[in-house]
Amino acid sequence: MNKAHLYRMMAIVGLFLLMPNLFGTQNDLNPNNLLWRISGNELQTPSYLFGTIHVICADDFVAYEALEEKMGKTEKLMLELNLQDPGLVMGLQMGMVMQDEKTIADLLSEEEYARVKQFFADSLEMQISAVERVQPFFLVSMMFPHMLGCQPQSYEGYLMQLAAQKEIPLDGLETLQDQLDVFKKLTYEEQAGILMESLNDYAKSREEFRQLLDLYLSMDLEGMHQMSHESLSQWEDFERSILKERNQRWIPRMEALMKEKPVFFAVGAAHLPGETGVLQLLKDKGYTLEPLLD
Repeated sequence: MNKAHLYRMMAIVGLFLLMPNLFGTQNDLNPNNLLWRISGNELQTPSYLFGTIHVICADDFVAYEALEEKMGKTEKLMLELNLQDPGLVMGLQMGMVMQDEKTIADLLSEEEYARVKQFFADSLEMQISAVERVQPFFLVSMMFPHMLGCQPQSYEGYLMQLAAQKEIPLDGLETLQDQLDVFKKLTYEEQAGILMESLNDYAKSREEFRQLLDLYLSMDLEGMHQMSHESLSQWEDFERSILKERNQRWIPRMEALMKEKPVFFAVGAAHLPGETGVLQLLKDKGYTLEPLLD
């Protein structure tokens, strides 16, 4: 695996993916915005779409005033997942486990295993034996708080608080199993390779992750694309599954919801831009998309 690919792959993994889609030359929507009004196509009232990042330091977090304002004009909050689902934690714990009794030791050499064990003990204060059957991709996600150098928070959590204050119900565009199925496109061996490469030059991985956060904060989704698209090009099935196919599944669900009532949608910023991004797919259906943040 090319190291430049790996560092950028690490930067975009997040828990479930935050990478921009392909930018088409015929796409006349300027992708460099995070909050959009969805109107037209016989909608009685507009809905809103916000691109999130799933992990961010408190010092970097921006509570855009427009988020609360637009949330107050809607009657439902739709995230990628319903994070209030009482079965979510147990389902995730089960879905993270490797099949056929495999352990991380089965996928690594003795030297590699010792490296992972030491990192988890020294940096994460966690015994690898507690997570030895967890898929390597999820072990990577456990490194993000340390990689950030802070206790992370999320826009999803912030939006859920706003919704609770305004007594707006919450739901998800997809199920946990929908998301877990995405990772079947990567073999355990490929996931283990990503894990080891990230540890072999951890400082570089942290630097790339910081660059991604800076691009997000500047709303430069095109820059995110330029930084990270190459890293997934070698895993075409995974890229297609994690972005294009999910975007396409969401559109009819979004349409049905918007026809009933105004909705505030919040999904990873990765899903907004590109010819197969949510913005363009909605436009193709006849909706008007207006950027709202300066």
